[in-house]
Amino acid sequence: MEIEKYAKTASERELRVLRALVRYYKGECSLGYASEQAKIPLRAMMDFMQKYDLPYFWNSRDSGEGLKKVSKIRRNL
Repeated sequence: MEIEKYAKTASERELRVLRALVRYYKGECSLGYASEQAKIPLRAMMDFMQKYDLPYFWNSRDSGEGLKKVSKIRRNL
């Protein structure tokens, strides 16, 4: 039972992070604000991005690549 509770909490956290990253990649907010919206520290957001090989937003190509990868991660949750 505890494992199920932990898994639900973990996936809810990841979904919050992914929703915030979608807004970030669409150019709607900064990475710092996205981490605030996801309720995690900026460093944790950056670690999440590194873990899933998500690009930092520098140009439109990175934005498109980031949105594709976020979508792929979401399907696996």
